[in-house]
Amino acid sequence: MKLKSVLFLMIIGVRLFTTLVHADQDDSKFRINIVGTWEEDQIDSYGHAIFYSDGRYEGKIFDSFKKEKLLVFAKGTWWIKDGKLYNLIESIVPSEFPFKKEPYIDVIVDISDQSLIFIDEDGVKYNKTKVPDELFDLPLIQ
Repeated sequence: MKLKSVLFLMIIGVRLFTTLVHADQDDSKFRINIVGTWEEDQIDSYGHAIFYSDGRYEGKIFDSFKKEKLLVFAKGTWWIKDGKLYNLIESIVPSEFPFKKEPYIDVIVDISDQSLIFIDEDGVKYNKTKVPDELFDLPLIQ
């Protein structure tokens, strides 16, 4: 009986270790693939985010795909842990724009070198597309 219990615990331990190693490998892949500029075209706005390899990010939201009017500009830090993308906003313009003081947490469904799919805290699924970085060398809010 003891031998069965020990064997069972060893099997559980190996599976848990394998799962943790796999999750860490996924996180490493996600960290590599997220670096760059991502765009998202929504019904009533257009946004993009730049994720830098040092953990910083910048995000801009425009009134439309034409990018004629910048509505929001945010800067912050990002990190990935256990298949989740954490975004902590550190500054935002306009300053009266409401935002959380703690990180936003999104569950990563998939990140490749061209697409990013995640589900936000409200259960909304987002699809973003990677674009060349030079497309977004745009002025800040005037």
